[in-house]
Amino acid sequence: MATTATDQFLQANGLKIRYRVWGDGTPVMLLHGAALGSSLDVWDRHLDALASRGLRVVVFDRPGFGRSDDAEDASPAFQRQFILSVMDALGIPSAGLVGHSQTGSFVVQLALVHPDRVSKGMVLGSGSLLPPLEGNAGGPAPGESGPADRPLTREDVRAVLEGQLYDHSLITPELVDVRYDMALGHPPRRDGAAPAPGGGATVPLWQRLGDVRVPLLMLYGRDDRGSVPERAAILRERYPHLDIRVLDRCKHLIQLDRSDAFVSAAGEFFVG
Repeated sequence: MATTATDQFLQANGLKIRYRVWGDGTPVMLLHGAALGSSLDVWDRHLDALASRGLRVVVFDRPGFGRSDDAEDASPAFQRQFILSVMDALGIPSAGLVGHSQTGSFVVQLALVHPDRVSKGMVLGSGSLLPPLEGNAGGPAPGESGPADRPLTREDVRAVLEGQLYDHSLITPELVDVRYDMALGHPPRRDGAAPAPGGGATVPLWQRLGDVRVPLLMLYGRDDRGSVPERAAILRERYPHLDIRVLDRCKHLIQLDRSDAFVSAAGEFFVG
């Protein structure tokens, strides 16, 4: 059952940002992805369960998503640094970070550059952090940003969800309505769930995972796009110390497809 939490708003970098805080204890910030209709609401059903495990959960609509203001700068670098701005606005010096899809790369980059601000990092379904297969450089998933040449419809939202969820029974009218409402009022995004650049570095971010000095947990769906099991196996071989888990009967929205597994893993990881 989804938690009914009260929306609050803060000001950061001149933008009005919607956020929620739930529970007490170890601070953990959950970061939503970039696909059509993404917002803090994707985490609603997890707030009670994570709080009951001793976590203080913080969620917010990233600039250009949900009920937050759009930003003139839509670059991944701005989005990444904005996470620290929200932490500053809430008086959080350091927190565990959970990044889904695009924001998983943000978690790793912040852990590399600001290890004092990231206590632990958890990655959900971030394809940019897996090595490409030979002859396949990877790239953004098509069709996740919505139409640019006509008004958005609920069927557009449903199509994105069908591509991201293994269990289509989760695609309720209520879920479609929420993501449709959250997508309205923002210009169509052309980045979708595109991997974020590695801060201008020429070395792919997955090749820098060995330099991360904070604990890192990576969860992927076995049925997600992009040959996840094969690529995860290559990453394990290169970095045997990394905790990389591939979940059965699961696509890209891991926190919905395998909600119990996500909550259990997050609770053990951030509290333990």
